[in-house]
Amino acid sequence: MKKNCCTVVFDRKKKLQRLGYGKVEIHIKLPKGIRKYVTIRDCTEAEWLQFKTSSELTAIVDKYEAIVFSMLVLKEELTRENLDYHLSGGTKELRPKKDPLQASFIDFMEQGIIDADILHATRKHHYTVWRSLIQFGQIKTFADLTPANIMDYDTWLRNQTYQGKKIDATTVDGYHKRLKRYVRLAHSRGIIEKNPYDSVRLVHGKSKERKPLVETELVKFRESAFEFFGCRAVEVLQGAAHGGSAGFRVADLALYLLYFLSID
Repeated sequence: MKKNCCTVVFDRKKKLQRLGYGKVEIHIKLPKGIRKYVTIRDCTEAEWLQFKTSSELTAIVDKYEAIVFSMLVLKEELTRENLDYHLSGGTKELRPKKDPLQASFIDFMEQGIIDADILHATRKHHYTVWRSLIQFGQIKTFADLTPANIMDYDTWLRNQTYQGKKIDATTVDGYHKRLKRYVRLAHSRGIIEKNPYDSVRLVHGKSKERKPLVETELVKFRESAFEFFGCRAVEVLQGAAHGGSAGFRVADLALYLLYFLSID
């Protein structure tokens, strides 16, 4: 019997480190460079170390090898369709129709982040939300996109901590804002019938009140600006202060300064 037409592959999509498990697949070599992968099961790294030498996996590979060899002997065309027919036991319906709602929303969102036309820094924020969903654990498939799970996710977020403190409400709003992008995308593509966010009312956070710069901060800022930009910088900052801009924080004054220097 001709061997080596089937190869066992583990974690082909490199998700083990992110998700804690990877897929065990059989790669069946077909002509003309056509690839056929059959998923066997999900394994953690420890489970894979045991499964890869098991008699169960050897029996699966032998079965697929026998099917391919038989097709070659009978001179049956090696196509995905014919192979699926035999792998399914020769039934008319090659495989049961999958419920699209049972597909992975996590994978969908990850691909959406990859395809999105957004800045690198923004993409990092979107990946943070994506990782939080994995950690939350209740939203895995499209079927999990329910109003109840959205509310549970909101509660879970509000109980998370960063540097020893619970994350604030405006940060939670940011998580929902980024997640909504991919929920809307799933809805627009007809994968989910309703957008769960349309049925929930979330408590929105309020930004903290900005404290105006005190005189010592203004003096320090003028001195730094003079060092980097020269006399014109001091004039601009003085104009900003007299114009009622003393309530700006340092970042605001910096933008104000750079704008006026650019048109000088």
